[in-house]
Amino acid sequence: MENDEVRDLYIKTKAGDQSAFSRLYNEFHVLVKATVRNRLRRCRIYDGDTIEDIAQEAWLRAITRYNPDKEGSFLGFISTIARRVAINHCEAAWREVPPEDPDQLSVGLIRFPKKDALPMPVLEEQLRLSISIGGELSHRIVFAYGRLLGKKTGEIVEECLEKPLFQLVDELEGEMKDRSDISSEFIEQCFKPLRSALFDEYGRPNEEGRRTLASCFSGPDEPEVYISRWIFTINKRIREAIFEQEASFLRMVFDLKAAPHLLLHFGFVTWLRWDRSTFSHRLYRTLLREVEKTFEYSYTLRSVLRPEKLDTEPSKPILDRDARVILYLKPLRDRMDLPISKVVPPSEIEAIDETLLQTNAGETTVEHYYNGQPQSEIGRRFEGLQGRIRDQLFSQRQGLLFAMVRGYL
Repeated sequence: MENDEVRDLYIKTKAGDQSAFSRLYNEFHVLVKATVRNRLRRCRIYDGDTIEDIAQEAWLRAITRYNPDKEGSFLGFISTIARRVAINHCEAAWREVPPEDPDQLSVGLIRFPKKDALPMPVLEEQLRLSISIGGELSHRIVFAYGRLLGKKTGEIVEECLEKPLFQLVDELEGEMKDRSDISSEFIEQCFKPLRSALFDEYGRPNEEGRRTLASCFSGPDEPEVYISRWIFTINKRIREAIFEQEASFLRMVFDLKAAPHLLLHFGFVTWLRWDRSTFSHRLYRTLLREVEKTFEYSYTLRSVLRPEKLDTEPSKPILDRDARVILYLKPLRDRMDLPISKVVPPSEIEAIDETLLQTNAGETTVEHYYNGQPQSEIGRRFEGLQGRIRDQLFSQRQGLLFAMVRGYL
């Protein structure tokens, strides 16, 4: 939609023309919601109703405040408002979380914000990993009290020091059931390995279970020092375990039966943090085979898990450089040698010129697939792919926490 047309629709909307507002809304609402969602996921908020509420507030403010004679484009104006409203919501949500101890390794990594801030599968995976991670039993119990129940180091020392480990596990499991929306059955399943190490076959505390927390300290340091050190150690192990999920997450994404151009579009915008206009400007008319190589090389440079010393300013252009092969991109590369008719879902084929259907995907460009469609339609396709990825993550639980921590959900 041209700027002049948007301006006319806005002026009519201000004058009370409902049909003009409907056209504006249908054209830009998908993009406004995407802006809100991208901002909220950085603070681990994924609730659909919250996203919709913030998007509606952005519309209300934009319609009230936009001045077509002084401001830039309407889309830019409402996108800025949407980001600001989302940021304010994030700040308000996190103010409800008690301040963390200074011994925390990574703020927000395993911390539970408001109960409705994360989808249930994410909460369940956080609990499962926190309880099942390797390490001394006493360390894991202390970590659970500190990170899952939000108790400070001083509180743990005061309340738990003289209690036997079996009692601490009983109380921890009971509090999790009372304070969490996670099902009791799932919580019991997570705690089963801990209980089996502390109770005998008849359900009575064994020797290990009867040990007090204080008896687990082995040195002259104060209890607070041990508690902080243990939480730091377990938090570090959990972080390492989460980032080991990267390969399974990427493999799952590129195994999806989705159009190659859409997967690449998702990769650049989500993983490499390009905005959509940058992607369109630079790669819209580039062959998909070359777009895939660019993504592979760029991702290798940006990956936090691969500290290999790669030249950040290659002497040759990116597309000519022999980048390291990323195995989980292989399914996507294989589809580059198949005709469009075999790699694009039927729902998207109607937008493609019939003369291209037998052309190999690698020899086409993003422009061929979108074929002049409005931004709202492109946004709907993009959101549809994100929805499929979320569904796969929640059902398979492979790479779920990695996707959440890196802000990919």
